[in-house]
Amino acid sequence: MPTVISVAEAPPTTVPPAEALPAKVPPADAPPTDVSTKKAPFTEKIDNSPDRQTPLTDHLVQWLALLSESKENGRTMTLLVWTLQYKYAIPLSIAFTSQQLADFVFTEKQLFLRMGLGLYSCLFVQIAFQKRSTVLQSCVTKLIKVGECLEEDAHPKSKARMMGTVQKFLDWRRFYVPYAVSTEFFTVLMIMVGDARWHKHAAEWLTKPFGWTSVEVSSYVAAVLRLTALPWQAFALALCLASAYAMQLLFIVVYHALADMYDALGRCLEAGSKLSKWAPLQAILAEASMDMEAAVKDLVPHILVVHIAVPLLCTADVALYGLGADIYAIGMGPLALAIFAPLCFAGDAAVEARKHVGSCAGWGPWHQETVSQARIRLGIMLASDGRGGQFSVGGYGSLDIPAFNSVIKTWFNVLQCLINVQSVQTS
Repeated sequence: MPTVISVAEAPPTTVPPAEALPAKVPPADAPPTDVSTKKAPFTEKIDNSPDRQTPLTDHLVQWLALLSESKENGRTMTLLVWTLQYKYAIPLSIAFTSQQLADFVFTEKQLFLRMGLGLYSCLFVQIAFQKRSTVLQSCVTKLIKVGECLEEDAHPKSKARMMGTVQKFLDWRRFYVPYAVSTEFFTVLMIMVGDARWHKHAAEWLTKPFGWTSVEVSSYVAAVLRLTALPWQAFALALCLASAYAMQLLFIVVYHALADMYDALGRCLEAGSKLSKWAPLQAILAEASMDMEAAVKDLVPHILVVHIAVPLLCTADVALYGLGADIYAIGMGPLALAIFAPLCFAGDAAVEARKHVGSCAGWGPWHQETVSQARIRLGIMLASDGRGGQFSVGGYGSLDIPAFNSVIKTWFNVLQCLINVQSVQTS
């Protein structure tokens, strides 16, 4: 019987059994054997020597080591793994978020609302890393398996594209690291100089049972509470930012890696050789994309709060008050372009590349193939139009370029409305 690739949203179930696959293509659900034992230092150096054949796979191995809590790759990797997997990160984030929202209630200042919403998003990122780590590892492992088979035999243009993609990954990391550090610094500065009220209310609540009604005693307790909490606030913020920007990079890496692998697979199918080798790879890529979707689909709406709502509030504050806006609003306003836009472009690239596989399969040498091979090629074309495995936002569609255009259009409409209201009030 010929191999038939399912077009349903569920992972394909008619992939040839493990013993029928070529030696270089392990089954999709097989445990990683040599992947986890590879040592790929978390470095920004790229080896451009002729012996380097799998740059994209090597980069994915680094992410697998990060997700699997590997401690074999130096101090930087060990510190980052500990930051993402710290078991008290979620309680600290909940306490910090609650404190910022309480200050918003006490003071009615937008600064605390914006900070609270940002921390709220980071909380769901930490949930993804700590509670969905196994599914994320499964996704990256499947990408590594496909990459090991594709990269060495890929078309030279596909190899050049993969090398360029890895370089872009490193450029993004060089951008996000200082951005995260500067966000930490300025946010802690705003916490120190901001008109917080939580410590004063807490001091009144603590001193009241003891009958300490003196203003001096209450002020002293409030000052002690604020100074004691500041290091923990800075620590909790560092945990939140590390997880948020790590997840941002993981999204970009996974979906751009999917796009590159689909591109390489399409070129191989267009060449017309080894159909029995390439067909299972399409199924494994589909399973990897569906693993990623299953891991984060219900969390993405909450994660996007910091990508859409917070920049909107910050930009509105800058538009209304100009240079009178706070530093946090000025610094977080560009997040829509610095964070949300790359996610939409990554999701769009993966979907378009998967559809292009069907076109490449259709351009293949049909006249040179047997009936069974033609059926395999037809199955590949049909499977490329499946709906599962997109960068989905649970209940709101997918993250792609049309979604980005729609959000930006709505964003500017809201800003224009706020500016009009402000002009009416001033006149």
